[in-house]
Amino acid sequence: MNHNMLTNCPKCNGESSLLFKAKDYNRKIINDLFSYRKCNKCSLIFLSNIPSNLGDFYKEDYYEIPSKDKLIKITNKVEYQVEMIKNHVPDGKLLDIGAAFGVFAFKAKSLGFDVSAIEMSKLCCEYLSDKVGVKVFQGDKPESILPTLGDYDVITFWHNIEHLLEPWKVLEEAAKKVNSEGVILIATPNPESFAFRLLGRFWPHTDAPRHIHLIPEFLLTDKMKSLGFDLVMKTTNDKGGLSWNRFSWQRIIMNQFSSKTMQRVGFIIGWLFSIPLSLIENRKYNGSAYTVIYKKSQ
Repeated sequence: MNHNMLTNCPKCNGESSLLFKAKDYNRKIINDLFSYRKCNKCSLIFLSNIPSNLGDFYKEDYYEIPSKDKLIKITNKVEYQVEMIKNHVPDGKLLDIGAAFGVFAFKAKSLGFDVSAIEMSKLCCEYLSDKVGVKVFQGDKPESILPTLGDYDVITFWHNIEHLLEPWKVLEEAAKKVNSEGVILIATPNPESFAFRLLGRFWPHTDAPRHIHLIPEFLLTDKMKSLGFDLVMKTTNDKGGLSWNRFSWQRIIMNQFSSKTMQRVGFIIGWLFSIPLSLIENRKYNGSAYTVIYKKSQ
């Protein structure tokens, strides 16, 4: 089931140390142990024994496809995501990588962007095309799809980059496709967060083995700088970031139970538990997920 163990860092080829071994605590699809290593040189955290059958860890219920009416209701919750982008690029061509069933894509389109999407799920691609009404490119290797596309004013990665086998290659290809003064937005779990420091392998955002790379923000910013992009926004306190903080505490308690009733109780306990912890998590980029926007220099 597993590939050979990677021991050298996939980004800088530096030597790494074993950080921990984790299981699929969130979805419990398999009972195997997954080894996460940390690069001694650049601090990237990466999964060293990537399953060769990675697609099997995204069961059909991974994407709960909504009705069109429900989609419209959900999209109102992500208007802030589009507004973040409009602060830097008011309109134009936008590519959403890892669009799932298109909550963000739908909102971006309704607020004036010309939206295209890359998505691996066939089910989601059909929905994106038929219901959301955006141009779709299906595949799980954006690095191969990007060179075949035109140029964009905005490229977004909403909680997608941690799932990619070749994130650095994908960023290199994406950077070539962004117009001057255009932006790349990335939202991803924060391995420098308070919750990760406390919970380690049990942190729900480790999400073994679906999350292959946990990337510190400074590493991403260094990479983007080398590609000609400046950091123009960084936060762990956007609406999404705050909900991912709650999710950490809710999910870790829910993961202790198999019965749906107890999981619902765990959801409420986790929510209550998250309230005092927010005093720490809302300070100094301690949150469980960060969102960054990089602008291409002229």
